[in-house]
Parts: sequence; structure tokens; C-alpha cells
Amino acid sequence: MNVEDKRVNLDTAESAEQPTVVYERDDREMATEAVVAAVSSALETTATELDPIYDVVDSDALDALFPPDDARKSGMRDTTGMNGHVTFLYGGQLVRIGSDGAVRVFSAHDG
Repeated sequence: MNVEDKRVNLDTAESAEQPTVVYERDDREMATEAVVAAVSSALETTATELDPIYDVVDSDALDALFPPDDARKSGMRDTTGMNGHVTFLYGGQLVRIGSDGAVRVFSAHDG
């Protein structure tokens, strides 16, 4: 496996441009499913053409941090007052998922 070291200044990349895609999750959609859908949309490709998301982020942890709305509304997970986001690279794109339920995809530039 050839691993290439690409360093991206996350703060600069996010503030320098508007997101390529802003994906709003539905009430039952897991965070990881939303990320895959958003990145595949940004790249105009299918989800099956992307590398598995678990290769770049702990998918169980991401889903636990940002549960679906129906889990929050049913009381299965109390996220009252929680506010935050996680940013990482996936599919060559900079992905930011936040507690507001949106997944924002930015074009990643070497920095």
C-alpha cells in the first residue's frame, strides 16, 4: 500500500471557501451513512466507489457522537445542550459533521 502524507490546514480549508455540499440528515440516518452520501455527492460518484469510511474514522464513535434525530427525540440519547463538530479527510475531501445534523464537504487543498 502506498500511503501519501497530505497535510491540510483544517481551519484554513473550512474558512477559505463555501462547502461543496451541505447534506442534511434525515431523522433515522446514521452519521456515517450521511458522510458517505455527502462525499459521494460531492465527488459525483457512488458510495460503493469510495473507500470504507472505517478506514479513516472510528465509525462507531462518530455514530455515537452524532446519533440520528429519532434517537434523540425518543429519549434513547439525551443530547440536550450538546454542541460541536468533527472534521476529517475522507475520499480526498474535508468533511465536517456537526451537532446541527448537517454534513459539510469542502474541497481539500494541500496547505
